[in-house]
Amino acid sequence: MSQDLQLLGRAKRTHDGYLREIRKLACYYNTAPDQLTQQQIAEYLLHLINDRDFAPGSLKVTCSALKFFYGTTCPRDWEVLKKIDCCLFPSAR
Repeated sequence: MSQDLQLLGRAKRTHDGYLREIRKLACYYNTAPDQLTQQQIAEYLLHLINDRDFAPGSLKVTCSALKFFYGTTCPRDWEVLKKIDCCLFPSAR
């Protein structure tokens, strides 16, 4: 993921933030992120929203990191990633 971020010219702050969010996901499940399922990603997001009461800005960073990882680094064609667009990024409709 780090190399993908560098190759695509992402800012250091973006790079650090995305890596941090994917590390937190991996720690939550104690599993490598490329081994997680679509259902686990959805449950993690719901955990952040309902249990951790994440602020919209923080949630946007997490969702952006997930979309980058599962869209670029470890591509998955998952409905949950499309739902992130609809629910959290209204301008993407």
